[in-house]
Amino acid sequence: MSEKIHPELLRILEGEMALWVRARIGHLPDEAKFRANNALTALYWAGGISTLHSSLDRKYRFSVPATFCLTHALEEAVVAFVGCASAGEYKNLTDKFSIGNHKYKSALSWVITEIMNIVSNEFALALTYSKIQDRIIVRFDDEGETNYAPASLKLLSMKNADGERTKSFVEDIYASYANEDAALRYLQHMANGRNVLMYATDESYMSGPDDMTYNLRELSKTTLGVLWATIDLWENKDERLQLVDIFLQTAVDLAKSASRLRNKEEQERKKANGASPGPGI
Repeated sequence: MSEKIHPELLRILEGEMALWVRARIGHLPDEAKFRANNALTALYWAGGISTLHSSLDRKYRFSVPATFCLTHALEEAVVAFVGCASAGEYKNLTDKFSIGNHKYKSALSWVITEIMNIVSNEFALALTYSKIQDRIIVRFDDEGETNYAPASLKLLSMKNADGERTKSFVEDIYASYANEDAALRYLQHMANGRNVLMYATDESYMSGPDDMTYNLRELSKTTLGVLWATIDLWENKDERLQLVDIFLQTAVDLAKSASRLRNKEEQERKKANGASPGPGI
C-alpha cells in the first residue's frame, strides 16, 4: 500500500520554517491569503497524487498531474505575492503586471529564485529557525562582517557598479545565459510548461518523471520561499522594500521582452512562409 503523502514533501511542508510561514498566512490581506492557502493545498495534492500506484501506473503516469499541481502551487504563491504588493506600497509596479498571463507569473517566480540565489552567494546567506524567538534567523556577511538578524528582505540593499540603488536585475539574468534571446526563450518555455505537460501533440505526450522526489523538493521549497517573501512584504507594509521593487520590475521587464521576442519570431516565420506578416500584437 502506498503512502498517503510523499515523505519528501511532508519533510519540507511540516518543517519548522514552513510551519512558521503557514501560521502567518491568515494575517495576509484577502488579495493574498486565499491564494497562499490554495498554494499549500496544491502542494499536498501533488504529494498525494505522486504516491498513487496501480497496475495502470506505467501507462497513466500520476507524476504528470502531480507536477501540474506543483506548478499550480507556485503560480498561486506568485499571485499571492503580487496581491499583497498591490495592497501595499507597490501598486505602480503591480499595475504593470498582467496577473492572468502565465509569462508574467513564470517570470516572477524565476526572478525571485534567480535573485535570491545571486544575493545568497554575494552575502553568504544561511537560514535557521529559532524556537526561543519564534523567528527565522538569517546569517549574512556585509562588508567583511558576519551578522545575524530575523530574516527579512529589508536587510539587504543592492547597488550597481556606479554605486546607485539597483532597480532591475534583468541584465544580471541575461548574463547568466548564453545571450538575451536564450534567457527569454527559457522564460517562454517555462510559461508554456503547463500546456506542454498536459496536452498531447501529433508526435507524443508527456509521460512524466519516474521519481517525483526532486520535483517535489525543489518546487515546494520555491513555493514556500515565495510565500515567505509575501509574508515579509506584508509585515513590512509601511516600508518600501528595495528587493520587492527589484522582483516586480525585473519580472515585468522580462515578460515584456519575451512577448516582443515571440512577436518578432512569429513575424519572421510568417515572412519565411510567404504570408503577410500583419500588425504586431
